[in-house]
Amino acid sequence: MSVLGVTRADPIGLLLETRFLRFTCRNGLEGLARPHGDRLDLLAVRNQTEKRGLFRDFIAMAKLEYKTICVFSIENPAVHDSLLRYGFTLDIEIDEFGDVQKLLRWDQQS
Repeated sequence: MSVLGVTRADPIGLLLETRFLRFTCRNGLEGLARPHGDRLDLLAVRNQTEKRGLFRDFIAMAKLEYKTICVFSIENPAVHDSLLRYGFTLDIEIDEFGDVQKLLRWDQQS
């Protein structure tokens, strides 16, 4: 089973054609993700419980499943700092609309 657990179409994503899906994983996290091939894009992740460490575990599981993980629009400085500790680096991409996207990226080492 995928780290994302149960996925379903996101109504706004369908309207805007972003291809992001809503997910609810087994450990209680939920959010918006766009898996494609060996890459996982994360737009939002929310912890529905008061348990600590779930995000760290989620990222560790995702690293086993995907070769590249990109996290967009990080509003929480603690999450930003955590991702840097987990081996993510700052990156910039140009999306399909020509817009510059700032993100944190992790690539599996060969």
